[in-house]
Amino acid sequence: MDSSSSVSGAQNQANTQSKAKSAAETADLNFNSFLQLLTVQLQHQDPLNPMDSTQFTQQIATFSGLEQQIQTNAHLEELVNERTYGTQT
Repeated sequence: MDSSSSVSGAQNQANTQSKAKSAAETADLNFNSFLQLLTVQLQHQDPLNPMDSTQFTQQIATFSGLEQQIQTNAHLEELVNERTYGTQT
């Protein structure tokens, strides 16, 4: 492998790691925003007509599944990078 190929590979790996880190940070931000919205929603609901527990559980499960998918994608990108470019860090 010539030096230009290894430099290009290192740049691609750095770009992919940056994207994975950005996705993880976005997921964390979105999760915190979701929790804040959920807390406000619970604080302001009508005590005589509370939210259906099925809806509540579904909202949490849906967001949790999305968060797990984002983390799985980030881990898969890391595995592909390690396989493609070696174990450079």
